[in-house]
Amino acid sequence: MLQYGSMVNARIEAVSRCLPPETLRPPLAADARRRMEEPPRPAPRQGKPTGGVKKPVEGAPVSAQPTTAGSKGESWATVVGRKKARKVAKAATSAARTPGPTAKAAAQPARRTAKGGSKGPTVRAPRSEAVTLTLQPGAAERGVTYQSVIAEAKVKIKLSDLGLQSVTLRQTVTGARLFEVAGAASGSAEKADALAAKMREVLNPEDVRVSRPVKTAEVRITGLDDSVTPEEVVAAVARSGECPPDRVRAGDIRTDATGLGAVWVRCPVASAKKIALAGEVQVGWVAARVKLLQPRALRCFRCLEKGHVRAKCTSAADRSDLCYRCGQPGHKATQCSAALNCCLCSAAGKPAGHRLGGGACGMPTSTAKRLGKKSSMPAGVISQPPQAGSSATDSRSGTVVGGMDCQ
Repeated sequence: MLQYGSMVNARIEAVSRCLPPETLRPPLAADARRRMEEPPRPAPRQGKPTGGVKKPVEGAPVSAQPTTAGSKGESWATVVGRKKARKVAKAATSAARTPGPTAKAAAQPARRTAKGGSKGPTVRAPRSEAVTLTLQPGAAERGVTYQSVIAEAKVKIKLSDLGLQSVTLRQTVTGARLFEVAGAASGSAEKADALAAKMREVLNPEDVRVSRPVKTAEVRITGLDDSVTPEEVVAAVARSGECPPDRVRAGDIRTDATGLGAVWVRCPVASAKKIALAGEVQVGWVAARVKLLQPRALRCFRCLEKGHVRAKCTSAADRSDLCYRCGQPGHKATQCSAALNCCLCSAAGKPAGHRLGGGACGMPTSTAKRLGKKSSMPAGVISQPPQAGSSATDSRSGTVVGGMDCQ
């Protein structure tokens, strides 16, 4: 062992003789500058840092960050990894590119979604108010026309006295004349009420009927207890929807598949959207569930075909007294227990083992039959047939014109 040590020492001594002699001289300015340019040696690592690797920054104040004995007053800064830096940059870019919600989107309430994520039906609130003029039965035989009625109204009524500059004239599907007052949020309802009141004052009620149509929507309320009455439902909807009770129509309360009460309700669009968005309405002791229904297609009460109304019906068949369930006359669908038979499909020679207007009914609209293609009816037309299984349709005092309930 001593021999091996002597051999190693001899080797080291031989190597040291080959090295250049060390220059002994006083320190120069270049040596100090070279030491300042060299990066400081990192301190020994005690463990894996949690906040990232730290790196000295020469311009930072010494007192703000901790220093070490060999750092010569240099501070430390946190260095973020590449992967983390890319995530932060991507998130900042996405936030900058994503536009904020518009005023229209912020004003509209969020749509409720059904199970499975599919969006439910939607209805749009009217952006104007309307006043309609409808000739009374027999007025045309007496020589009364819309021309004479409107001319008389123009002579006796000044729009400037009612705070109006002009109105828009339209013709409804029944042939009535509709005066539209634009601007639903600028006091148009009060102006339309004043115009309707003035027309009732100056026009002969035996010749023309003045009404204020209101766009309505339909909801189904379920989960009612056995003691609830339609009047209680009307009061609850008017209270929760913040609308007058005379604008709410409710049908008969019937037992659904769950054994609880269910009722069909029609109310103004704004009220229907409000209670449908809440999802429930307090009726008596029960918080009943509310579901917004799809708008119904326009249907004629005379021939029972879709696409037109009774006033514009040109069909030779009169099916106004037929049952919607069995297609036989003399009774209504609410009291019918016979086998299902669609009168329209039966007359067309198609399978008729279903209810009129049901999902299996394949009868096209009258317009589609004439043109040989599908008819595109405007959405929002809510027409409840008189025998559609709800006695509320029989007790309505007004009519439904273009999705509006004429009072």
